[in-house]
Amino acid sequence: MEEKSFNSVQRIKRDFFSYRNGVTADLLRKGGTPFRIIFGLTLPQLNEIALANGKDAELARLLWKNNSTRCSMLIAPMLMPVDKFGKEEAFEWCNEIPSCEVADVLCIKLLSLTEFAEELIKELPNGDHMKRYTAMRLMMNLIRQRNDPKELWKKIAEFELLRNDTTIPNRLLANQIIEEFDFLEEDI
Repeated sequence: MEEKSFNSVQRIKRDFFSYRNGVTADLLRKGGTPFRIIFGLTLPQLNEIALANGKDAELARLLWKNNSTRCSMLIAPMLMPVDKFGKEEAFEWCNEIPSCEVADVLCIKLLSLTEFAEELIKELPNGDHMKRYTAMRLMMNLIRQRNDPKELWKKIAEFELLRNDTTIPNRLLANQIIEEFDFLEEDI
């Protein structure tokens, strides 16, 4: 019998299916995740699948566009080669982020590695609550990597608190950023 060959997307989707976890998927659904298809994979499992498949810009873009599936949007930043990901595309992806979890992975696995990360931080706070969250999450990834933490970043976090927005993740992240700056400014 001849073995059927699968394209890259089919292979990854088969991996999602083989790792599926109904308990985790149910918890995510009850927690209000915005995705229609939830396999319940953990980030280490997604990372393992990404490492097995290697960097592939076209595959990452195809998976990112599959915005009905949680795993697809989470693995896309892990598969995207930084040198094939431009600033314009980064802004497009930031416009399409459906949840804090996706923003976190996008910032950690891709945006924080780009040459234009600071430009994103300056532009994103002018958008909706998810773009502001993404900007602050990116700040948190970069604060300790920079020798000269940006005073502008602290002002962005302070302004977020002044908004009196009820979006809890944004307020928590803004407070963390301010605390991190205060810690870095302490004389030890």
